[in-house]
Amino acid sequence: MLKAEIKFVLMSSKIFTRFTGNFQKTEPLIHIIYNEIKTLLLTLLSRICKPLSLTSQTPFKIDCFQNNLLSLIKHCQSHIIASCKYIIEKAPLNGNRSIIKNFRFLKPSEKLSTRNLPFQNDLDLDRLIDEWILFQLQCEPNSDQNSLRIDVYWNLIITQKSENSNLKYPLLNKVVRAALSIFHGNADVDRGFSCSANYLTDDRASMSEKTLNAALVVKDAIKMYDNRAALVPITPKLISLAHNQESILSIEKDLSKKRKLENSKSNLAKKLLLEANQRLKKGVEAKKFSEIELGHAMLAGVSKIENERDQERKEEKNCIKS
Repeated sequence: MLKAEIKFVLMSSKIFTRFTGNFQKTEPLIHIIYNEIKTLLLTLLSRICKPLSLTSQTPFKIDCFQNNLLSLIKHCQSHIIASCKYIIEKAPLNGNRSIIKNFRFLKPSEKLSTRNLPFQNDLDLDRLIDEWILFQLQCEPNSDQNSLRIDVYWNLIITQKSENSNLKYPLLNKVVRAALSIFHGNADVDRGFSCSANYLTDDRASMSEKTLNAALVVKDAIKMYDNRAALVPITPKLISLAHNQESILSIEKDLSKKRKLENSKSNLAKKLLLEANQRLKKGVEAKKFSEIELGHAMLAGVSKIENERDQERKEEKNCIKS
């Protein structure tokens, strides 16, 4: 019995591994997540239901409190039913969370079958629908374009310009960019942690957060050139940035020193203010004018420090702007 249960667990894990593996890619996949979740549910239900009883809508009509659940006493059936319930509860398939169903319009194969874009937003929906119809009337993309990554495919579409050099689909451009920016899982986040861990080796333990972020930005930028640094174009702007790097670092060091000095002055001002208030309170209670005068002198010192800090902040802002 134990051996059979172990085999069932291994078999069941393959179903979920196949699903999660599809979403480990770096490209946007929001346009296929709805169909993939539906396929996963149908795959699970096919293990315990008759094929004729399954339809494309079956997964979304499961009642989590069915009395028939009591008759399913086998561990494998209970596991599959619980898995389906969990997916239906957590996945954004129904109700207010069913917006991912509308993202199927991003698929090139859905171009002609999508009648309109059912989004409620502040855009001019009439103009948006007109742009979508014009896009549908445009010549069908060739097979090479259909095989491109979804973000590359849409970049070719939304960057098209009309004869007057304006964007051909300005509103569609906004909708597509917003849709593709929605993440489809935690793969990118996990991958970011892995990349950070690869950089922060034992001999780089003291690396600053700024240096780490700079290294990760360079790594992501080189991906645009097939991870080949030799293909990165050397533009005049890039050369200018390289020449100015030394002066930028010098300015940053100066600003860092000023911030440390400002923090020390701030701490000193707090101490002086606290002591001045205490002396004033004691002087008033004991009617000692010397303590009161000393307290006022200390408050004047605090005011002077605050004025110096304000002046330094203004100079720092002017330095950053320049």
